[in-house]
Amino acid sequence: MNLNFKNKNIFITGSTKGIGFDIAKSFADSGANVVINSRTLKDCKKASNLIQKSQFVCGDMSNPSEAESILGQVLSVLGSLDVLVCNIGSGKSASPGKDVFQDWDNMLSKNFYTTVNAVDAARPFLEQSQGSIVCISSICGHEVIKGAPISYSVAKAALNSYIKAMAWPLGKENIRINGVSPGNINFQGSSWQRKIEDQKESVEAMLLADVPQNRFGRTSEIASAVLFVASENSSFTTGSIVVVDGGQSRN
Repeated sequence: MNLNFKNKNIFITGSTKGIGFDIAKSFADSGANVVINSRTLKDCKKASNLIQKSQFVCGDMSNPSEAESILGQVLSVLGSLDVLVCNIGSGKSASPGKDVFQDWDNMLSKNFYTTVNAVDAARPFLEQSQGSIVCISSICGHEVIKGAPISYSVAKAALNSYIKAMAWPLGKENIRINGVSPGNINFQGSSWQRKIEDQKESVEAMLLADVPQNRFGRTSEIASAVLFVASENSSFTTGSIVVVDGGQSRN
């Protein structure tokens, strides 16, 4: 199987830490020209120093006009665009059932609007290259996951619907769009790492009760799925969402 992205141009939003960082590094390791993104210049510089052949464009993808400006800068750096990875997201919200308008607005902005803005801004460039879009969702968007913020779950469900629906109009432009839905992924600085430090026994009990593989996923496993669906090996796949969760979800 060929996952060689040599000389392909890739832009990954939210890619200075965690899953996004490993996606960016995996593309770079496969030969791609990579542009990473964050709102924070310090984070962009630090991540770019750790990823070969990478450059960065800072900015806030939740603002449509700023997202358009960011994509313009990406194109000036790369010259063209082959793959867009939409990775911006956050699950930090109110406890289930305690969501107020600010929570809904915040979760939709981070987990849904950032993707819509990125796709809208990148669309003309991806049409030229007959490119591919990969959106990072969550198993919380597929079914009710106990303890997950409802506003976060709804935002990810909206993202999943968007992926499936947009496959039709984007397909007419020879652009593929797919998603990857991670389950519980642990990495340095993650919320799970903090929970393990504070509540190790309850976390271990959750893994035994809810995850057939009885472990956390790794960021590298999400990156592998992203590279596969972005590659020519998945050329007849669009509007699909790959679940990578150790068997936790049932839908």
